[in-house]
Amino acid sequence: MTAAASTTPWRMCQACGHWQRAPEDTACSVCQWSRLALGAPGRDLAELRVLVDAELRSDRTWHITGITTPRVGAAINQAIVLQRLNDDGLRSLLGGSATSGASFPSGRSWEVFRELARSLLTDELNSLIRRSWEGLRQPSAARVLVSIRAMLLDPDIALAEGEPAPAWLEVVPFDAAAASAAAKLRDGDVTFDVTRTQVSFAPGGDRIEVAVRTPREMLIHECKVVSGDKPLLVAPLTRVVRRDALTALPPIVLSAEAVRGFAANGASGGELLLSVRGTEKRFATRIPVAALPAFSAVADIFLDLGSTNTKWALRLEGKEPVEHDQDTATLTEVWGIDAYRKAELLSDSAGDRWSEWVARALPALRHWVGREHNAYLRNVHLSLPSTEQFDVIALGKTLRDTARSGDGASRSPQDALRRATTENLVSQGAVVVVPEHELVAAHYLGVLRILQKAALAYAGRFKSHEARRADQAQRQRTWDSRQAAVSDYESRWFGYRWFNDRPAGPSGSRPSVDTKITNPAEWMNDLVEHPEQFDHVVLLDAGGLSLDISVLEKHELVRALSRSDTGCGGEAISSRIGRHEIGPRGTRYKAQLGLRWLPARDLSDPAQREYRDATRELYGPVLTRVIRTLGETRWKKSPHCCVLLTGGGSRNPHLAEYISELASDAGLRANVVDAPTVQDLIRQAREFPEPLQELGSEEVRRFEATQVWSERRERQPLARYDKFAVVGGMCALGGGRL
Repeated sequence: MTAAASTTPWRMCQACGHWQRAPEDTACSVCQWSRLALGAPGRDLAELRVLVDAELRSDRTWHITGITTPRVGAAINQAIVLQRLNDDGLRSLLGGSATSGASFPSGRSWEVFRELARSLLTDELNSLIRRSWEGLRQPSAARVLVSIRAMLLDPDIALAEGEPAPAWLEVVPFDAAAASAAAKLRDGDVTFDVTRTQVSFAPGGDRIEVAVRTPREMLIHECKVVSGDKPLLVAPLTRVVRRDALTALPPIVLSAEAVRGFAANGASGGELLLSVRGTEKRFATRIPVAALPAFSAVADIFLDLGSTNTKWALRLEGKEPVEHDQDTATLTEVWGIDAYRKAELLSDSAGDRWSEWVARALPALRHWVGREHNAYLRNVHLSLPSTEQFDVIALGKTLRDTARSGDGASRSPQDALRRATTENLVSQGAVVVVPEHELVAAHYLGVLRILQKAALAYAGRFKSHEARRADQAQRQRTWDSRQAAVSDYESRWFGYRWFNDRPAGPSGSRPSVDTKITNPAEWMNDLVEHPEQFDHVVLLDAGGLSLDISVLEKHELVRALSRSDTGCGGEAISSRIGRHEIGPRGTRYKAQLGLRWLPARDLSDPAQREYRDATRELYGPVLTRVIRTLGETRWKKSPHCCVLLTGGGSRNPHLAEYISELASDAGLRANVVDAPTVQDLIRQAREFPEPLQELGSEEVRRFEATQVWSERRERQPLARYDKFAVVGGMCALGGGRL
């Protein structure tokens, strides 16, 4: 650094807060604000300076077009904040009824708008700082100072005479000389610096950062991004480029579909085209692009987000889903999204908190899928418990209606989620929500239907075979009895044999018993005798925070009785027994109690009594209500039914016993089974002579693959869970579409 340069004083931009060495009468190198204040840069500034760009276009409409604050930088979600400023801010600026005006707003209107922007940005920026703060103690709230730059692009609108602009407001009038000068620009006059840009899935890879230098003043009013002949982005972009000065343009943020467009038709790059006021020419520069996946490489993600554990699968186009089971806190940290506090998010009956969380998560999910799996994110399918307070079906309808309406003026969290979907998903992707109990039902429904058909076929076609097998077994017992009598006679002493006749021995060789169907399981025998039990099925998915109930009548979901109950769950039991610990340690303790109970069934053990009592106290109210309704009204004339337990609660022996008691008291003849039992039935059905072809169907293959997921991913060998029923249900529904 030269001696002369070292004496250049430090100045701070009064608009965006950027510190820089600059001589007097020099514009800010970041935001081009003309007022720089002398000072020295500090490390712990308690103030955040933010520049808000407003634009009055030639069609007499105002737009908030940009936010600049170097201390926070690109991390702020400009799309959502700009939308809110355009919605509420423009109403305050223009009197609350219109977005256009024939005169320049008064100073009082600008003050009202500035206060609204300050309030909004204070909440947004401080929330962002707290989420990314690395210290042990949370930082105190930073004071936000707002400056405003009003770009007058309509030559007929000007600042009222005699009304000086305050220090925080800069008015940039339309300059006819700038338009005239632009008409004289030649192609080689405009040079670009795109060294900070490379379109990719790396952090910041969806932003085009470019600086422009020209020998004349000019006003840029639009940008266009193209790849080959395909336009990827057309957007207004306002920037006054000063003469012989390198002027940074506002960052151009690309949507997921625009990033994907660079890979269309095998194109290796793209172009940025700038439109300048006063000339029809477009000035272009190549955009550097890193290696991107093929245009057809799209992925869907299926999420069953739990409070402590998440089951999820990623499905690439044309490939089988890749399954995962991971700790929720670790997973959200790896993905770079906010912590998922399930109980807190679902406490809002309208789903606003949940919608806001998903909207913030989509950008991180999009970049993670691209970076780790070399694909573009298309659909995100999520399961949620549908309770009396939280109606998932209604929330899904709201999201679909919002997506179809495309009303950009709405400020609802659901509309913010729609905008985030538009920016981060490709190929008209969507966020799809489905109630957990419906997904569990979809996972088992096809398998149960096939097993019922197999049982009926077994009972009809192989009844005579069973009779022959019974006759073979009887003849084998007679042969063995005669052989035993001969052996006993020959082992007696001589006198006994002298006075007694030798018994008649068996004739021929020992009869054999057909082993093609040997001793079917007790439940399969009952299924053969009462195949109608699959017409009445209760699916209970007992998770950590909720019990998902699905009631099926003749393979149709009874919506009036099917829902989730968040008042009972495995975590609540863990908090009441033993060391009162929730999470993995509490789960292991429950698993040990379950293993001790099975062989001994000893209620003299205080720990077992505590486990049993806690189970009945928590699950009793909801199970009693459902089972009594079925036994006393709906299924009174046909009491045979099946209760299928899945989830972590299926490993609780006291829960299965309690369900059997409740069913018996309600007059139901219920078989209480779990997912491994269903898997055993599939194996037995395959051993039948002439087994059904449907046993090789997609439903059965998916069910067995899901069981393999569960067993392979189980990290707690003492507790064998059917973890992936919800994710399997999403796949069964063809990606969550009902």
